[in-house]
Amino acid sequence: RGGAGEVWKRLAERLPAARLRCRAHVVTIDADRKLITTRDGKRFRYGSLISTLPLDRLLGALRSRTAFPSAARLKATRTHLAGLGLRGEVPETLRERLWIYFPGAETSFYRLSLPGNIAPGNVPDPGCWSVLAEVTETEWTGPRAGVADRVERELRGLGWVTETTRIVSRWERVLPYGYPIPTLERDTVLSQLLPALRQRNIWSRGRFGAWKYEVSNQDHSFMQGVEAVEAIAHGHPELTLHHPELVNSRKNPFPYREWSDGRRVEE
Repeated sequence: RGGAGEVWKRLAERLPAARLRCRAHVVTIDADRKLITTRDGKRFRYGSLISTLPLDRLLGALRSRTAFPSAARLKATRTHLAGLGLRGEVPETLRERLWIYFPGAETSFYRLSLPGNIAPGNVPDPGCWSVLAEVTETEWTGPRAGVADRVERELRGLGWVTETTRIVSRWERVLPYGYPIPTLERDTVLSQLLPALRQRNIWSRGRFGAWKYEVSNQDHSFMQGVEAVEAIAHGHPELTLHHPELVNSRKNPFPYREWSDGRRVEE
């Protein structure tokens, strides 16, 4: 129940509540004084800072005598989400599907998820089903209008929404950061930015904190956090961020802990 984010909410419940501050909007980060100020005027000191803010937003919040490289050349997509709540029978071809990718031009969306198939608690009752369509927006395509209506038309064209299907709800949202784009300039920018931040004890990690598409899934982002803590506390190497060829290998011959002292990485 609760969608894909529920696993992270459950993990957060295991942490001391007094150590968590949610929705505390960060206004400034003083890298010289190691001081964070939030919108409500509260201040927090830190020794090492792990930030999952998008890199461009992190740099926008930084106050420092040091001039950091620019993140302007980093590119990303926006994701326009359109959800439809449906009453009627789930098409047979979709009954065992969790999500489907659409690489062709015949649909505006590139992925379609079925939340009710992932968990029955994601729909009100067995007579309902739902779809969540993801549509890409970029600086080259611009914003897309009428997304939910277009998704409905395309689902009808596929034969999955019929005259006996009743649409009972619609939902739309635009995520300003969808996917980091691995442009030709990306590695050059990151090779300047990430070490410069780390010299000031700021570890920028996560999907848009490190801006690496190849290691930005939920499992990758989780491990980036684990490894950043281990690097700060024990000096261990960060394999996920720096060695995607290792962590993404299906035939990885080395157990993770065998690499954690860094010797095999050096070899």
